[in-house]
Amino acid sequence: MTVPQNLVAPLEVAVTSLGGQYTYFGIWWGSMDAYNTLTFTLGGTTVASYTGADIASLLILNPPLGNQTSGYTNAYVNFVGLPAFDGFKMSSTQFAFEADNIAIGNVPEPTSLILLGSGLLARVCSASASRRAEATFVTRPDEKGRTSDGPAFFSSWLGRGPAG
Repeated sequence: MTVPQNLVAPLEVAVTSLGGQYTYFGIWWGSMDAYNTLTFTLGGTTVASYTGADIASLLILNPPLGNQTSGYTNAYVNFVGLPAFDGFKMSSTQFAFEADNIAIGNVPEPTSLILLGSGLLARVCSASASRRAEATFVTRPDEKGRTSDGPAFFSSWLGRGPAG
């Protein structure tokens, strides 16, 4: 979006209905400036808002430079774990807010990932314990008539019982 120099009021571009609720937003934020604001809304109510200065401070760019060719002020920014939103607004009080490659989606919360990982780990451990319980130990004589306790699969795998 380009803002004319004789700007009287802030200019904004708003997407008010994304057709669902999301918690992830990605944007190529070009020429990050302190006067750029990205606002997330749910049902028309603001749930989160970030300025170019907010993001630049996280990228160790204080103050944001607004340089159109610098790798420091032109970056793909991922907003992960946002409060649920169904709309967003890009606004600027001065000359420009450059944006490209906007992506939205849902990313599982860390607690959901921990629960999923715990469940998978429990399943693996349970399956492993079941296999160990199924190994049957028998007494088999070897070719010299000696017996030794050992797992049946060990004896059949080697073709003879363990040495005694």
